[in-house]
Amino acid sequence: MKGSCLCGAVRYQVDRLDLPIMHCHCLTCQKTHAATEVPTAGVLREAFRWVQGEASVTSVVSSAGKQRYFCQHCGTHLVAEREGKPHLILRVATLDETPDSQVQGHIWTAHDRAWLTATAPRHRAWPQAPEQGEVAALTIRRAGPDELPQALLLLADPDWDTIAGYLPTAICYVAEAGDEIVAVCVVAKLAGQETFEIMNLAVAEARQQAGIGARLLQQVIDDVRARGARRLELGTGSFGHQLAFYQRHGFRVVAVEPDYFLTHYPEPIHENGLQHRDRLRLAVAF
Repeated sequence: MKGSCLCGAVRYQVDRLDLPIMHCHCLTCQKTHAATEVPTAGVLREAFRWVQGEASVTSVVSSAGKQRYFCQHCGTHLVAEREGKPHLILRVATLDETPDSQVQGHIWTAHDRAWLTATAPRHRAWPQAPEQGEVAALTIRRAGPDELPQALLLLADPDWDTIAGYLPTAICYVAEAGDEIVAVCVVAKLAGQETFEIMNLAVAEARQQAGIGARLLQQVIDDVRARGARRLELGTGSFGHQLAFYQRHGFRVVAVEPDYFLTHYPEPIHENGLQHRDRLRLAVAF
């Protein structure tokens, strides 16, 4: 199983979890992680290895005989160790893959603080303001290629022959408001690489400027990262709202393809009275 820190600079691999997953409520974990509890599991030292960015790992002694290791760039705590113990204490929430085992219990609950653990409403995401209720009510899920409305796909890519070339083997997502599909995203995995490419992302015209595209894009980013992606790419025009949309989500221009839209599409593509000519390649690394 692979795992990583928040910024992706540090990555590790474990062969298995050797002890049960337990939520630790000790005061040291609360302070270190700024959380009420931290899911952990023991991993034998020989079953753990750094695969990237070990030079970026630093540590702190949190209590006598206990060393905690974290990424010096983003601060993510990854493992801890105690002197003389055969196993490391893995922060299992940093895993990018789902382990076979599940949480078996809670430890050090005597350190709980009542004002932090009182029962309160639970939300799947940040509760939305009333005017943003539509975004909060969205359902985003994987879908088969045949479920994606052609009219939506053509909003982002006006050539159906091009769409038909990448759609059958792609990873597809839909955003639904009730029974209506209001947005779609199509992602391809580049052969032999830990790189994925967004081929198509579109929101129904009547639903645009409501945060739906942003919600869908973030879900896609989270999903491909969980699949082990190191990089997510896309191609878009050299001007227009799409460029700013992706840049707000951390994408940066990595290449320019001159005259791409002139040579790859049979009809001119115009936006705001201007014809698209060059295509920008954008990417975000994990």
